[in-house]
Amino acid sequence: EIHWAAVRERFFLQILTPAAPAAGLSVEASRRLDAPAGRLELASASASLLQAEASIAPGAGFQRGYSLFVGPRKLSELRKIGPDYVQIMRFGTWGFFCRLLLDLLNFLYGIVPNYGVAIILLTALVRLVLYPVNKRNAESMRKMQEIQPLIKEVQTKFKDDPKKLQAETMRIYGENKVNPLSSCLPMLIQLPVFVALFTVLRSSVELRYAPFLWVADLSEPENLFRAKSTAECGKDGHAIRGAFSTADQDLTFFGSDDAYFF
Repeated sequence: EIHWAAVRERFFLQILTPAAPAAGLSVEASRRLDAPAGRLELASASASLLQAEASIAPGAGFQRGYSLFVGPRKLSELRKIGPDYVQIMRFGTWGFFCRLLLDLLNFLYGIVPNYGVAIILLTALVRLVLYPVNKRNAESMRKMQEIQPLIKEVQTKFKDDPKKLQAETMRIYGENKVNPLSSCLPMLIQLPVFVALFTVLRSSVELRYAPFLWVADLSEPENLFRAKSTAECGKDGHAIRGAFSTADQDLTFFGSDDAYFF
């Protein structure tokens, strides 16, 4: 049974919900033939609900009801439709953190009505929450640096005896209460938060056409380097311009939208 179908792009979506569950789903998509080599770009995409056959007696009537939502891919709007529609956001593995950060971003925007400032405040809050983890990581790295002379001495002394070298190295770690893996754990703890923050900032419709300083649209790549790439400097101007152009191509994300079906 299919309870609803949706077609989604980067910022907008369509949701078709039948009054009674559908029997199946049909999906069609076509690709752009003029897309650059090596890239797969969709030209169009559609989804259709397939209903089971029904017999209608002569003179009788038959009705099927549907509701259609066409609008922004916005978490708050999907919650109003129903809790099952939240999965259309497709935040991935770190969905809990993504929803939390997005709600916090919108809360900050309600206080300071500028998404650029709200992003700065959100980043500061994330760093503040993760401060104990970062502090422990810094302390662990400092201890590792302090025992580096001892480690190098042992490596030089027992370079021809791997077993002895390993035993002496572990002895130094134990005597100084240093865990060589302790610096990795804080980074693993922070990873879901930073991935979620990147996901939210990359795909939030709230940032569409949101201005900040010289930036007219926070949802699009920054074109500051592209503007500078037109500058010339004496006889080497063409080389400098080419270097800026190359850097701009490396820093710019493709802006094409993708379609998803549910």
